[in-house]
Amino acid sequence: MQHGDLGFLHEVGLPSLKENGVFLVACGIATLVFRFSLGWETISTFGLIMLVVSAGLMLTGGAMDLATSASGRKLSSVLARRIGRTDAEPTREQFQGTVNRAATFAITGVLLFAESLLLAAVFV
Repeated sequence: MQHGDLGFLHEVGLPSLKENGVFLVACGIATLVFRFSLGWETISTFGLIMLVVSAGLMLTGGAMDLATSASGRKLSSVLARRIGRTDAEPTREQFQGTVNRAATFAITGVLLFAESLLLAAVFV
């Protein structure tokens, strides 16, 4: 990751903000569905959905990052050999893309978590 010339912000920060917006809209739509179909309270349902989505995103980002670590790659190669599969080692670009994608998921999850905390602080 390039930290000196805003490369990190361009590769991870901006996609995280875009995904955050998409997930906020999705959470809003899900909230309206629950509101009108089951009669659930709007604000608490929105906060709960945001918390669940943020947990899923942070777990996904963490799992992707673990898969790119040295021990994760070693475990993957051992398991692949055990089932008779041989995979080529990822290129540097593929590896960096996976790391950036993992960071994007994790940062988006953190943003949604922070927004749900703000929502709880304001409306409780």
